Amino acid sequence: MLLSEMESWVEIAQGVATILAILGGAVWTYFNFFHGRTYKPRLELAIDGRIARTDRHLCGRFVVTAKNVGLSRVSFRKHGSGFKVESCRLIEDGPTPILDWGDGHIYEIFEMHDWIEPGETIVEEQLLMIPAGDAVAVRATVRLNSQRGTTWQQHTICPFGLPP
Repeated sequence: MLLSEMESWVEIAQGVATILAILGGAVWTYFNFFHGRTYKPRLELAIDGRIARTDRHLCGRFVVTAKNVGLSRVSFRKHGSGFKVESCRLIEDGPTPILDWGDGHIYEIFEMHDWIEPGETIVEEQLLMIPAGDAVAVRATVRLNSQRGTTWQQHTICPFGLPP
């Protein structure tokens, strides 16, 4: 084999290796970026609620936290996002008491934010007056919708004044 013929084979092998490396990188990019969960929007929601009772009202202080644990920015869609507060009353109609959750009220949440960056945490506090009636607990639910159609929901129940 001549030196010039050997150089031709080396050039061909180098070209094939380059093409395979580019194709391998494209496949890795597809699975990592488009197909994998790495860049999908991911949020962690948390709610902390405290209730104080007055003669006619319940005073609720709620702290809602949203943390973007993903690697992409999450844009919020205001329609369908909100903070819902429902009171629960105890109905002792028969041998087994029943918990009746009311319709509740829906409030806007994260009005000052249109998106959340990767690694960012946003916190909002709500102070609400709720008609007391014969309520025994309050349920708070936060729901966030993204522009991409993903929905996150978290709720907590704040008991108070339960009979012994």
